[in-house]
Amino acid sequence: MSNQSEEIEKYIHELNSVVLHLTVRFRHAVPELAMEAGLSPPQAMFLLLLHETDTATMGDLSKTLGTTQGVATRMVDRLVEKGMVERKGDASDRRVVLVALSRKGKTLARKMTDLHLENLQRFIAGVSRKDREALLVLLKRFNEQLSDDP
Repeated sequence: MSNQSEEIEKYIHELNSVVLHLTVRFRHAVPELAMEAGLSPPQAMFLLLLHETDTATMGDLSKTLGTTQGVATRMVDRLVEKGMVERKGDASDRRVVLVALSRKGKTLARKMTDLHLENLQRFIAGVSRKDREALLVLLKRFNEQLSDDP
């Protein structure tokens, strides 16, 4: 194996470790709120994603979640039963069903978002503006690259 390959492999392992530890640290508080509301972590993530868009079609949701429409539909069914989301007709196309957060879902999503923002505030408090901007550029690039993968 070449030095460059070894260097990249070492970097990937270190990056994986850092991402794993950051994920664990950021996940503690939000699941507590989700569990109190009777939601699984994937359902909580679903609410957070839907909170960003207000409404979405089943196709949009399945694409964002990286699942089939069947999986997204079952998740919506469960969240409807829990009073967290509602299905609405699309005024411009009666064939389309939109999913939106209910009042209860919006309240919980707002609390979870606020908690995430508090954690991020602590995370970036000691980071320079230049480093924050560079981090955001890289994370956006990673997200785009992952979105382009099949």
